[in-house]
Amino acid sequence: MCRPLRLHVVGGVAGFDPLEGAASASLSWAGVTAVLCAAAAAVLAGLALLNRSPQARAGAGG
Repeated sequence: MCRPLRLHVVGGVAGFDPLEGAASASLSWAGVTAVLCAAAAAVLAGLALLNRSPQARAGAGG
């Protein structure tokens, strides 16, 4: 097993977080941003499916 992998495993088991306290602010905004981006992508995908052109619908059959 290579050394970096060993360090990751040992750090994960020990609960060691080398970046803990490195940033002054909480990173909870990152999780909220990820959820909002996923929701926006789902809405845009739904709109794309609802607003397909008639040619796209007819072309599916051959």
